[in-house]
Amino acid sequence: MMRMMTPGSKVSAGTRILSLLLIGILLFSLSSVVLTGASAQSELPQPSERQIIDASVSGPAFLNAYWIDRSTSTSAAADVRKEVGPGDGASTLAVVMVNRGFSAITGVTGLLTLPAGFSSNGRASPGGTALATVDSVVDAGQTFILYFDLDVSNSTHVGTYNTALKVEYQRLYETGSPRSNEDTIPFRLTGKVILDPVAVTHNLVPGVSNNVDIAIRNTGSAPATGVIVSITGISINGGSTSTIESSSGATIRPQITNFGTNTFTLGTIPARSNATLTTTLFPNISAGGNTAGIQLQITYNDATGSAKTLTPAIGVIVLQNAPSVIGVRASSGENQTDNRIVAGKADNFVLEIANKGTSRINNAVVTMQSSSTSLNILGDSKWAVDEIDPGSQAKLETQVFASTSLIGNPATFDVTIDYILDGSPKTEKYVLGTYVDGEIVLRVYGLSINYVGATPTLVGNILNEGNTAAFFTTVELVQAPGESQPAQRGNNSAGSSGQSSSQFPQQGATPGGGQRNNNTAATAPAPQYLGDLTANSPLPFSIPMDIPRNSAAGTTHPVTLKITYKDNLRNSHEFVTSANAVLAQQQASASPAGRIIQNQNGSQFFMMVVIIIGVAIAAAAAAFFVVKKRRANAKKLKEVQDDGPDKRKNIEDILENPATDTKDPPTSS
Repeated sequence: MMRMMTPGSKVSAGTRILSLLLIGILLFSLSSVVLTGASAQSELPQPSERQIIDASVSGPAFLNAYWIDRSTSTSAAADVRKEVGPGDGASTLAVVMVNRGFSAITGVTGLLTLPAGFSSNGRASPGGTALATVDSVVDAGQTFILYFDLDVSNSTHVGTYNTALKVEYQRLYETGSPRSNEDTIPFRLTGKVILDPVAVTHNLVPGVSNNVDIAIRNTGSAPATGVIVSITGISINGGSTSTIESSSGATIRPQITNFGTNTFTLGTIPARSNATLTTTLFPNISAGGNTAGIQLQITYNDATGSAKTLTPAIGVIVLQNAPSVIGVRASSGENQTDNRIVAGKADNFVLEIANKGTSRINNAVVTMQSSSTSLNILGDSKWAVDEIDPGSQAKLETQVFASTSLIGNPATFDVTIDYILDGSPKTEKYVLGTYVDGEIVLRVYGLSINYVGATPTLVGNILNEGNTAAFFTTVELVQAPGESQPAQRGNNSAGSSGQSSSQFPQQGATPGGGQRNNNTAATAPAPQYLGDLTANSPLPFSIPMDIPRNSAAGTTHPVTLKITYKDNLRNSHEFVTSANAVLAQQQASASPAGRIIQNQNGSQFFMMVVIIIGVAIAAAAAAFFVVKKRRANAKKLKEVQDDGPDKRKNIEDILENPATDTKDPPTSS
């Protein structure tokens, strides 16, 4: 072929040679690059086939870890973060993961390597692991939580722990061995905040201001931040309030008053340290010998950053107060001799404030309040007394009114006394008891002497004009000598004889007015029991009595009555009254026997009754025989008229000879 090459073919051959040279150079360069890359590749670990496939895809990744309270959690969204400190024992660590893959995963299992001091299911070896699973399918991009139940021992410490977490999972609809991711995750043992308030000042002196120190101690293992303490109230002997209320509901005054600060900002209280606050309390004298509870409200942020609120109470003791120098006494009534209020009317009431000490009392302010809406103070209820010398007293007068609904019941007044003694302000409180009594006012009216049969009887009515009943009432006619006085009669009347009138029968006196023995003593009638005498309801009575036999109608006789009764407290009372009783006219009887009854002689009365009865019987018998004879004569006359003219006889003969038989007349000769 060379031999047959033409001049034009020489050019073509040169071009080919150049091309071959260029191709050789290029092949040499490529081989160098390949050899260099192969040498570098031989120095790196060779990825597996699955790693090459998943080079651009990530599995579950760690987001967060915290402790929770599983007892109050119902779902992952409702998990309540919890403080956990050394020695807390069984606790739950929540590890939040996210599926960063492009497909859903299932069968998620987490294996957490436990640091020293932590164990799971009782395994306390440092190299132990804790197991947690997720039973549901986790979609791509979805978060899920692995709950590891751990035991926190006393050997742990507060701080951050880094440990290995291995997560095994399976892609949805994928077969073969499970995939796994392993990473180092942090979690923190937060520690716990435990706030314990304590009263540094234990005892309070009544009647003076006391500086009270209160310490807020943090006995936990984590600092409390943003601590704010407020005093919300003060109670006495476990009560819910520091105020004393009367039975009417009106607040009188607090027993312990806070004159200091109520709210304190303490900031951060480190673990195992404390902060102190100071306030000023003033206990009244009446609070002496009692216990007081100071109610607190503490707000703070715990170790997890959550806001917490506590409402503890601390106790202090109010010391026994010194013996009071004040003496309080109440009295009422017109004579101010007893402590009793009469219901239904304005009654006087006196407060007596006495200084029993040796120092002068200055600037005393006395306040009195009623304990019931049915017991009102009509007069002054507040007084200012400049001074009360030792051994002296001040009388404070007012008027009160008690409703009748309180009759028979006790009532109280609340008295507060503020004063200055030896330059120190003091306050004392008293509860004064009183008794609400009813009023019993008796009046006797309608007195007269009437005859019941032949016996003169004193009759009348007793009226209770008060507002409560008189119990166990009796009435008695007591002897009260006096001259009889005529009632609207002339001087020549029988009542003006001037003879003494006595209310009682004399021993030896006869009903007929016979001779009396004026030397014998009078026998008073026994008291009569009338029962309960209610208010506004008259109660009648009648008492047999003896009067002189020559007393005429209209004559007045002085009488004295004694009425005894008991009040609501069963105290006995007597009411004695004197009045004149008018002798009424004795009623005459329509029959002779009735007129004879007026005679006081028993034997004459009996004989006259017998005579009258005999006369009546004789008259009745005579009338009977007369009527019988007249009827017989009329019968005979009728028979004669019926026989005709032949047999008729002379009527006069028949009447003269009633024995003649008119039916069989004698025949003529």
